[in-house]
Amino acid sequence: MTIGELAKASGLASSAIRYYESLGLIRSERSEGGQRRYDEDAPLTLRQLTFAKSAGFTLREMTDLLTPLESGQPLFAAWQALAQRKLVELDAVIAQAQEMKQRLQHALACRCTNVDECGLLNEDGVAGIS
Repeated sequence: MTIGELAKASGLASSAIRYYESLGLIRSERSEGGQRRYDEDAPLTLRQLTFAKSAGFTLREMTDLLTPLESGQPLFAAWQALAQRKLVELDAVIAQAQEMKQRLQHALACRCTNVDECGLLNEDGVAGIS
């Protein structure tokens, strides 16, 4: 399968496929004319990468997700371990976003006319939330 065919089958741009290839996430063989040729597993690999990206996995984590496939290990073991770590990471991001949202809601409710007298700021210059 050529890169154009793979791009069409996967919905990814050829440049994205080449980038994934440069990182070793997908492999191709070169024809005698120098054209990239991908095997029949390439669309599945790209679907896995697309899913992993949509779930917030980094490129390094994507490499870790694909390693079991190459070694013949069960896929679920790698996915479960990385998914558990990612869920902890996402919980922290969500907590931080909720705190940021709360601070902005307090700021929107502020009617102060002078920064020195504003109750939103404590001594550290950080919005106080009560």
